Amino acid sequence: MIQAGFTDEVRQLLDKGYTADLKPMQSIGYRHVAAFLQDRCSWDETVRLWKRDTRRYAKRQQTWFKSDPDIGWIAPEEWESAIPRINAFLRNVECW
Repeated sequence: MIQAGFTDEVRQLLDKGYTADLKPMQSIGYRHVAAFLQDRCSWDETVRLWKRDTRRYAKRQQTWFKSDPDIGWIAPEEWESAIPRINAFLRNVECW
């Protein structure tokens, strides 16, 4: 994200008047880069916190998904075994 210009994206949003305290600007990455751009954090600390918070969020997602009995886990190398499950799911879904 950094290499793709994320810092410039956050800078442009701040320059347009969007404040760092807005709910969308509090999400992972945005709040970290905004703090850096506002001289509240060094670049090294920004990256460290961003990585830490991303790992923590991923862990919470993983914990939540693992607790859902309706989710079936398939190893990446066994992706073809998902096809019958997907087809069965789609046959049982009502159209809107």
